[in-house]
Amino acid sequence: MQEELNDRYGCCFDAIYAFTGVPGTESWEKPNPGMIEQACNDHCIEPSISIMAGDQDRDIEMAQKAGIGSTVRVVYGAEHRSQGILADQTVFSISELVLTLKKQIMAP
Repeated sequence: MQEELNDRYGCCFDAIYAFTGVPGTESWEKPNPGMIEQACNDHCIEPSISIMAGDQDRDIEMAQKAGIGSTVRVVYGAEHRSQGILADQTVFSISELVLTLKKQIMAP
């Protein structure tokens, strides 16, 4: 994934976390907060002032359980507009997500 991001966009992430089912990582399965907690510990991230973007209820729920300060749901298509877990904000494209994140980061 890192190679593709670098080849396509000239960028990469500091780390990528994913639940793979490996024994001992059960707390990483969404909506459990273990994956976020591990990332916060590894990178000295304060959850309460962080932003989580996701497209599924389990992403938003995981962020809420981990104490993430702000959640943004990315919706693709009309069939996904009705969701059970409410995010703080909803966007309908990656472009809109980027603008939303910039606004939140730049807010005093």
